[in-house]
Amino acid sequence: VVKNTLLELGCGDKKTIMVYNKMDKYISQAFDERLDIQVIDELLQQLKNNCITTTQCDCAFISATQKEHIEELRTIILNAVREMYGIR
Repeated sequence: VVKNTLLELGCGDKKTIMVYNKMDKYISQAFDERLDIQVIDELLQQLKNNCITTTQCDCAFISATQKEHIEELRTIILNAVREMYGIR
């Protein structure tokens, strides 16, 4: 849906970063609290890899309220800006 909307707006060729917020809520609802954190991390990494493959763009999974993975999002944005402007 997002890719199609960007294409309709004439900006489908622009760098895209998919940001999935409220991951704290997703984790609490999708995973049993007794599940080992390492297993959860592996499953979330698989989810992220699948999203990157499916959307063919960078993806960030964050929790804005818990301030989780914000630094990862900043790094993705910084790298995108550096790539766009040829900054090292």
